[in-house]
Amino acid sequence: MEKFPKKLAAKLSKSLENALRSLSKPGRLIDFSSNDYLGMVGNGELEQNTLDLLKKYMKA
Repeated sequence: MEKFPKKLAAKLSKSLENALRSLSKPGRLIDFSSNDYLGMVGNGELEQNTLDLLKKYMKA
């Protein structure tokens, strides 16, 4: 049986080292699945105010 190629072993070892990653804890993010957000989605006044603000800043 042939020996395992050193170059391939090194690549596999490096791949294993990078296989697991750790996710940092998020700062202040918005939970878009929260009930508050879902309630705002159907709010027509909020939608109109948002569109008005976007139009205002697009002109500036």
